[in-house]
Amino acid sequence: MGLADRIRRRETPLYDALYRAAKALRRFEMPVWGPLARLLYAERATRVGAWRNFWRVVYYQPLFRSLCQPGGKGLYLEGRTMPLVIGRPRIFLGDRVRINTITTFAAHKECRDATLRIGDEVYIGAYVQVAIGSEIAIGDRVLIAGRVFLAGYDGHPVDPIDRSSGLADPVPPPIRIGDDAWIGAGAFIGKGVTIGRCAIVAARSVVTHDVPDGAIVGGSPARVIRQIESLPSSEQIVKALARGPAGSPETGAAK
Repeated sequence: MGLADRIRRRETPLYDALYRAAKALRRFEMPVWGPLARLLYAERATRVGAWRNFWRVVYYQPLFRSLCQPGGKGLYLEGRTMPLVIGRPRIFLGDRVRINTITTFAAHKECRDATLRIGDEVYIGAYVQVAIGSEIAIGDRVLIAGRVFLAGYDGHPVDPIDRSSGLADPVPPPIRIGDDAWIGAGAFIGKGVTIGRCAIVAARSVVTHDVPDGAIVGGSPARVIRQIESLPSSEQIVKALARGPAGSPETGAAK
């Protein structure tokens, strides 16, 4: 029997005193002096942020850019690493794209030209999965919230014999998301679906059919809830962003 067991069982007055001292030590808390604690917190936040930003700029962003086609100024990877890229998709980035690094881009294994096109000022949140079949095209200023699944291909054929034989599913038609669309958290966008310009997909919706411009859809399967009236043109939106407090070309995609 070890010393720790003897103390735990408090076999003697000495072991009992040691046990009580250990319990008191576990409950001990340092007194908090507000000004010092805030100063230490600010120092730590600054140090950790600078260190992460250093690795983002000099390591992770160049690595991710090496997997993309040339172009796409102002990329910002939001997180501690870089998105996971599976296969060899052709990735085209627009300018000022912001991508959370807990994101997966996977290319269809039977499609040599699986292509992902991301427009300007696009935001892609955390835990987003992008399964690229023939093509996925994301327009300008699109917001994609966390845990969205762009299912550009099924992954397995429908026929059970083909599926059991390990054959790949056929390459499906592309997914297209129009400018200024907003895809809510946890939404599922199926293969061949087109999301219209300025459309909104509610959280956790399952979209298997095309969504008109300016439509708000929700549910499983997703249905049109209502239509946004008097949609602004892309030029009007760009001008509003350039002059208003909501954002500008210099600030990049909205969070």
